[in-house]
Amino acid sequence: MSSKTLLNCIFVAEGKRDEERLKKLDIPYIVRTDGLNVPRETTKHLQELAKIHEVIILTDPDGPGQKIADKLLQEIPNAKVIKVIKKKAVKKGKVGIEHIPLPLLAELIKPYKQETFTTSSDVTLIKLLDLGLSGPNSQFKK
Repeated sequence: MSSKTLLNCIFVAEGKRDEERLKKLDIPYIVRTDGLNVPRETTKHLQELAKIHEVIILTDPDGPGQKIADKLLQEIPNAKVIKVIKKKAVKKGKVGIEHIPLPLLAELIKPYKQETFTTSSDVTLIKLLDLGLSGPNSQFKK
């Protein structure tokens, strides 16, 4: 069995469009909050992931985004928050990670893409997530 180098960071984003932007930058591990009311299952899932991975919070540079980051930091104090300059995330009067130019977003996440670990397992987090064996409500399938 050959060993693989995998990204050690789990990124937290607010919504689907933010997740899509991160995926364009080859970020495989993304957990969405789906807005301000972060489900308890999502928080518990992130707490478990934080035991072996670094959790990186990337929320919109606005009031709700800050509330989400603050709420997650209360539950996951060792998480890191990527600070985004608001004027870099505005397009047509709307604020969001989805509006940051991809090259700038790539620079913001670059330090975290370099944090990796090596495994010899052929079971990946993505496979577990795709099968529903990890993540919110996974206990029902296990």
